[in-house]
Amino acid sequence: MSLLALVTMAMGSSLLAEDEDQAILVDTVKNAKGMIARLEALGRLKDQALLADIAKNDNHAYVHDRILGRHGYLKDQACLADVAKNAKGSDARRMAVEKLCDYALLVDIAKHDESEEVRKAATERLRSWHGIPNASWVSSYFGEIDAVNTGWMPLREAGIPAGDIEVRVWIRGQAPMEGLRFCRNDGEWTGFYTHEDDGELLIMRRRYERNEMNVFEKASYEERRQALKPVYELTPKTMDWTNLWDKVEALGILTLPDSSVLPPSEIKFLKGVSYVVEINDGGALPHVSLSQARVLPMAGDAKDNKNHPDTL
Repeated sequence: MSLLALVTMAMGSSLLAEDEDQAILVDTVKNAKGMIARLEALGRLKDQALLADIAKNDNHAYVHDRILGRHGYLKDQACLADVAKNAKGSDARRMAVEKLCDYALLVDIAKHDESEEVRKAATERLRSWHGIPNASWVSSYFGEIDAVNTGWMPLREAGIPAGDIEVRVWIRGQAPMEGLRFCRNDGEWTGFYTHEDDGELLIMRRRYERNEMNVFEKASYEERRQALKPVYELTPKTMDWTNLWDKVEALGILTLPDSSVLPPSEIKFLKGVSYVVEINDGGALPHVSLSQARVLPMAGDAKDNKNHPDTL
């Protein structure tokens, strides 16, 4: 044991430098008698694998909170997975599970962990992949989605027979909202592209809904709305739907987590563009997620390329 670690243990005080060797810090975290010294050493420990090793073997709640808590030091998903699988204490495993983004591992933990609390935490974490997320974006985004003139029933309310599936991808940014709907019914695929009103018509619609138009303006708005074709059916003969579905399924669309459950470091922004993905496969819970990163293949502008099999 190093002299610094011995002195720190004996005094229970902070004598640690910013550039202190990681092994010395680990020694202090594991062996110092004073909790203040242990926690300060922990705060200076940068190696994620060493933090995971401490979390797996230490039973103190303060140590667990500093490493695995909501604002804990352990961020690396591989290290969190290691703790979730191998920590001696169930509290450490549970806390790691609550930050874990590995869908397959969460399923395995929910089925097989010896602790009921850990299994419950994994099950609750999995719910963030399915159903309507408990996130601040839901009410505002779905208000805008439902206002798009498609005539479609909200997917989260639709009854989809078992074995069928419907997916809707909404692209929300500075331009009018766009959407792609593709459905498999009795083994047959159909697809549709839609878009929100253009800028001028969108302003008119909002004035119309607020009853701020006179009778002539209302008549002009209604005439323009009737002339607008908001939904385009994608030509089945030019779409290889099976290939398209294989691609997006391989990319993880069925287990796409909502951005509200991801660590901030894993959320990437694309110039103010967000994607809302809705999936209903006839299960008990429809799957809805908001992604602020490009998670699906895109090829060109959907408005100019409505029949391209890779356009989402």
